Amino acid sequence: MEFNSRYQLILSRILDDIGVTTFSIKKRRMTWLMKEAIHTVKASFRDVKNVDKMLESIKNKKYHFGSQSEATTTLSMGSDIDMLFCVTNMQVILEWSGWKDGVFSLLALQNANTPPQHCNLLCIKREGPVPETRIVEEFYFKDNRNFIFLMNTVTILFLKTLCLPHEKLSKHGPSVSWSENMDFVKAFNCPVLPEECKIVFRRPRPGHWPSQSLLEEARACGTFVVPQWYSESPKTQQKLKVVGPSTDDYIVTESVRSLLEWRYSTSRMERLFVFDWSIQQLKVYILLKLIRKTFLKPIFGDRLSTFHMKTTMMYTMENYPQEIWRDNNIIQCVTYCLKTLLRWSQLRFCPHFTIANVNLFTGKIHAHELPQLVSILSEIISSNIQCVFQIEIDNIGDRLRNRVAEFNFSLPSWVSKNCSIAIVMAGEYSSEYFKVFIHVLLTLDQMSNQDAILTLRRYSSILQKWLEVGDDRHVEAAKVFRPMIACTGASMRASRCIKIKRIISKQITKLYSFGNNRSSIPSRLKYASMLYCSNQFEAAAESLRMCEHIIGKTPVWQMSFMERREDKPPVSDLHCKVMMLSNEDIFHSVIVTSVVFSRHELHCVPGFLIYDMFRTVTTDDKRDRHLYEDIWMDLTIVDPLPFMYYLQFMTYQELGSSDQMKDGFNKLLEYVRYEHNKYGGHFDIAVNLLGHCCEKLDCLEGAWFCYKSSFTEFPHNNPAVWHMCRIVHRFAVGRQAI
Repeated sequence: MEFNSRYQLILSRILDDIGVTTFSIKKRRMTWLMKEAIHTVKASFRDVKNVDKMLESIKNKKYHFGSQSEATTTLSMGSDIDMLFCVTNMQVILEWSGWKDGVFSLLALQNANTPPQHCNLLCIKREGPVPETRIVEEFYFKDNRNFIFLMNTVTILFLKTLCLPHEKLSKHGPSVSWSENMDFVKAFNCPVLPEECKIVFRRPRPGHWPSQSLLEEARACGTFVVPQWYSESPKTQQKLKVVGPSTDDYIVTESVRSLLEWRYSTSRMERLFVFDWSIQQLKVYILLKLIRKTFLKPIFGDRLSTFHMKTTMMYTMENYPQEIWRDNNIIQCVTYCLKTLLRWSQLRFCPHFTIANVNLFTGKIHAHELPQLVSILSEIISSNIQCVFQIEIDNIGDRLRNRVAEFNFSLPSWVSKNCSIAIVMAGEYSSEYFKVFIHVLLTLDQMSNQDAILTLRRYSSILQKWLEVGDDRHVEAAKVFRPMIACTGASMRASRCIKIKRIISKQITKLYSFGNNRSSIPSRLKYASMLYCSNQFEAAAESLRMCEHIIGKTPVWQMSFMERREDKPPVSDLHCKVMMLSNEDIFHSVIVTSVVFSRHELHCVPGFLIYDMFRTVTTDDKRDRHLYEDIWMDLTIVDPLPFMYYLQFMTYQELGSSDQMKDGFNKLLEYVRYEHNKYGGHFDIAVNLLGHCCEKLDCLEGAWFCYKSSFTEFPHNNPAVWHMCRIVHRFAVGRQAI
């Protein structure tokens, strides 16, 4: 079947159906760029004594590259997350004149034997532009002149501190990871473009794309230097000396050459170019990725990567006029791209778009495989891209066959898919805030109470500074963080007052920052918990009534964002409504995050929940915990709905209101029986709360059943162990009394 313009238009509409729309692309990009801004605000909290020097203090700046931030994926493609952490307090310089006083610098060195796109990093003294000779650590290499070179194994050594001993690290190019869906790269910034990275500005081109204004913007991107050796360099783990008369003309012994090689990366520039693509061009690129994943990956694996497809796309856009990129010409554009890749395969050379003298086939596609690649590409092109009918991802083949058979041009189902994308992006956005907040609390837990309170005050000053000097994204992040920080500070100070039996002042209660939106619910519940713990039961009951009133307006999206505590937004008509909301609006009006207490807030937490901070008991518990992903287990984290019902039960029991106490118990029981299937989250803690209510009613059999059920569901790092021991003790004491 030949793809005429009508059939190509059908295919374009199918891509709309699976979420490749202007709306979803904008939503994805805004979300992932916002995650970068949130991390920058988090980084500004670290060891900042002088708020005015906040920006200079940031040591790691996080970037999200690849399919997620570029919005060149779909929900069914299973694209991984590419994170790059740039060490901002270190810089790579290309000449000695780039040295700056007080800044740790690395000099990029190259000679005639240096592979394309690569360099070695010579350590420079902070006191002056001369080679460093004093550092001797595991990831530094000292040559026979006592010059110090940084080895590219530094990222692996760093990541080993973040994962468990039994977890296997995998390396993919410059990235290292212990997770299948995440690639982690540690990089240095090189603000000045090396000569080989300027080819994109000098190469003759027809002039359709990139525009001159885009190229000027790209000039300011600079490059990253990432830890990756040249694929054809000999590899060894043996450390030998480097020989050579000077830094201008040095020779690295072949046995260690690969350990000293670093690669230039133009990821920022490439992302900038992709952000300039039209929706039609993005559809073509996504089709290329689908063809690669379906027909080429089974043969060549990830060695023929999406980066090859991105490079193919860029060169094709550069050489073909703008007017061809239309919805009714989408297959023809895919054909042009595949012909570009076919030509390179025949020449056995795939050029890099932004860096000169680089063959992207080197170390990826073996010489004996190129004829096979030529054959497959030729067959796909000659068949007029009929292979799209066989693409199973997102049911594209079935959708296309059905549409072509029925000539169905009714309103596509893109609305539903865009709703799903909006929900996923809102979750990513909110998750970043919550995880940063968890990190802040754990940092404070390492301090004394007084130092923690002072640190929170400094954080508030930092957030105020971001509001004054930040761009729109950083201002938004500061606005979201500020009430979280204020509430935590109030809770810590109130906890200290309760501990020393001092009245909690109005000044402290005013610090509990909350409004009438959904994002205020965790703060309101912490406030109610403080009132309960300080025996202000009437006020606690009133605060809980307000919480329930706010929650009752619309369906609750209760989300915890913690590893192994999956979140499931409820199915409702609200999904289509949130599609048009920004991530910030969704966070404030729809999502309700978990309630979190640190150890500095012990006296504002019902005593029963303090056990949660000590859930890791046995050796098996420790073995089950991921050193990085499960750090939240040292805090008390409880989902808002069961916590609210539990507080209602406890508060009304103290007030002697049996009907309202019973109502709280029944709502918690209903939640445990049915509602948790909607939300997921910290179900084990919800069941434990129900068990404690049974204990308070002197129903020890019911309490034992709850704790045992919780432990059966989550047999590791579950505070139910403590509660079961307490029940056994109560049974034993009762038996002795008899």
